[in-house]
Amino acid sequence: MVLERLLRQLTDPYARKSFRNQVKSLIFRRGTPTDVREVKNLTDFWEAAHSQRKQLWLTGSTPSEVIARLDVIPDIALDDASILDVGVGLGFMVEYLCDLGKRTAALDVSQSALNRVKYWTSNCYRDASDLPTNSFSLIMHHLVAQHMHDDALRLQIVHLIRSLRDGGVIAMQFAAPMTGGGVPTIDQSLELQAGGGVTRTPEEMCSLIVDVGGTIRSLMARERWERNGSVYWVVKFS
Repeated sequence: MVLERLLRQLTDPYARKSFRNQVKSLIFRRGTPTDVREVKNLTDFWEAAHSQRKQLWLTGSTPSEVIARLDVIPDIALDDASILDVGVGLGFMVEYLCDLGKRTAALDVSQSALNRVKYWTSNCYRDASDLPTNSFSLIMHHLVAQHMHDDALRLQIVHLIRSLRDGGVIAMQFAAPMTGGGVPTIDQSLELQAGGGVTRTPEEMCSLIVDVGGTIRSLMARERWERNGSVYWVVKFS
């Protein structure tokens, strides 16, 4: 695993960018809360994280990693693909998709995050309610759900479904408890949301989606993360 990561950092340009930012993040610590127990407002928390480029809280995943996890290669390959990236992280996915010539939009609660990707796309949204209707063929939702309360996620999903065009799909990664059957996170405090600790069983996630009008297309377990006791799943729906 260590050798694999080292090779990727040497060969993948986005992995090299992520590594450089991680080093800077470790050196320049001031200004961003690193203790999630201090969080008073999630919008302010993410704005601080993005404005300071603190990789502790921002995904440094490369586009190839995210695409593989979400299993969306055929969806991206469509000639007329129109793609929304939810939770832009360090902006790698938006940059990658735009370099491919894909029509790309970004949704993020942080204005600093959106400012970072405006070089590649002017289609930037801070609130899902502002998304255009019947617009996207693919919505990529990676490392976001575990940072959201059920109520906020339900409302966002309603607008994501509205913004899908006919035949479009939402690919959403979420964290579930590792133990068999599992117990979802009952406490969805600001601390847990900021730290990405909100877990849901596959049954809970599917129920949440269906309750707001979604149709499940597929559900698959993708990765086990022993260090935080979670299994990362991907659900595709429309």
